[in-house]
Amino acid sequence: MGQPNSAMKKLILTLVAFVVWSALIGWKVTLIAMSGLWIHGMGHILVARHYGMKTSGIYFIPLLGAVEPIGIEQDNLWQMAMVSLAGPFAGVINTALLYGIGYVINSEVAIAAAGVVAVINLFNLIPLSPLDGGRAMQALMVSAFQKAWVGMIPLAIICFAFLRIIGVSPIMFIFLSVIAVVQIKKEMDTQQAEEEGKLQTPRIRLNLREFLYVMGIYTTLTIVLLEFIILSS
Repeated sequence: MGQPNSAMKKLILTLVAFVVWSALIGWKVTLIAMSGLWIHGMGHILVARHYGMKTSGIYFIPLLGAVEPIGIEQDNLWQMAMVSLAGPFAGVINTALLYGIGYVINSEVAIAAAGVVAVINLFNLIPLSPLDGGRAMQALMVSAFQKAWVGMIPLAIICFAFLRIIGVSPIMFIFLSVIAVVQIKKEMDTQQAEEEGKLQTPRIRLNLREFLYVMGIYTTLTIVLLEFIILSS
């Protein structure tokens, strides 16, 4: 009974999300956005399954986006980072295909669709939890590399650039900054508890190679998406 109920719940949420978003931004943009979110979500799910994690499919949430319930082991930061970045990675492939098709057949619609998908995925790379970028940032902060905090510098610059491009208001920027400070403080407290042996399950930290790998993937995805947004505008 569980699976049919779950499938019905997904269908109802998908239909409601489509109707709500269509009323706000039009059915064409909604279709593009939901397709982009689905491909993004499948990126998470495929990599999660590769690591043997339990997945429950994709649930569209009206006005918010989509979620993919995944049994991520929070103590394994390498796997958490890879699953988190897999969504934007799938989004980059989707964006490139749409833009390539639009360029070849000279379709403004396909190019505009590429821009929409790029914005969705770049938004998910903002280094704030529960977004994908926030989970990647957490993995970088808990790296065995003692100077992991330097990873915050390019992440912050990328975040500033994105917020500037989409024209986020100063109020929203202040709000996001407060969230960032709260999350950094929470992570610092967790690290202190870990050093004192108070965590029930010690976290598997990133080694230097893994730190550079995650940082490289994150930075590359962000730069590529920014470039597609500029090209599509």
